[in-house]
Amino acid sequence: MSLQRNRPTNEPRPPLRGSRRRAIARSTLRTVVLLGLVLVPLQLPVQAARVGDKHIGWPGATLSGVDCFGGGQGHGPLDYLTASADERNLVEGAHFTPIVEQLIRGQASGVDPLGDIDYTLRAFPNHHRALWSMSQYHLKKIKAVGIESVQTAERAHRGSTPPECYFQRAKVFAPEDKMVPAIFGIYLHKRGMLDAALKEYQEAEAKFPKHPELVYNMGLLYFDLGQIDKAQEYAERARVLGYPLDGLSRKIQRKRAEADSSANTGN
Repeated sequence: MSLQRNRPTNEPRPPLRGSRRRAIARSTLRTVVLLGLVLVPLQLPVQAARVGDKHIGWPGATLSGVDCFGGGQGHGPLDYLTASADERNLVEGAHFTPIVEQLIRGQASGVDPLGDIDYTLRAFPNHHRALWSMSQYHLKKIKAVGIESVQTAERAHRGSTPPECYFQRAKVFAPEDKMVPAIFGIYLHKRGMLDAALKEYQEAEAKFPKHPELVYNMGLLYFDLGQIDKAQEYAERARVLGYPLDGLSRKIQRKRAEADSSANTGN
């Protein structure tokens, strides 16, 4: 999902050939599957979404403690889970194409995919994959320029809208869509805000107690919180639910082996 580099912004870009398009599509599908989003539209009650509410604004605050901010409402807002195929395609075909989702480049917004992702999320506040792409974009930005630079811009309401504002907007817009806090939890976990991440995960878990990806992610979080027994419980739950990765179990085994070694050395 890396941003394309070392190409002048005014240089013509070669068209994506068939094999390249298929590779991007496969990569996009892998991302969706790993996030556990494929079956979500079949599971969620969505009647509470504030479809068409032009005054939803930007509720909540950034992680740096200032009021959320963002662009005005244009197309929508529409509930992505109940939108028709035509409504989805109208926005996604022009803005949220595979090259945008993978942060390769923009579609309508030029080199930078940010504008297209922002447009998609203002039109569909609870667009799960766009929320994830925005999170990935922001994490890359923090890594590139540093958290202090990013937060300085936020405090002045300059630059791009932080992901947490999109997530909070989506939660107000579609409060029944519990995949939003599940993805929000992943972002907060990656930011190192473990207690806040746990709160979001638990909100999602109340709706999806048997969601393998969510259960596994919660186990990872409990491990990072130092709650190893709890992490083991969730690792086992994820295994029973068919989650294919076992990295968490290996981490727990290593941690316990280190603790046993230290105890034996101390004796």
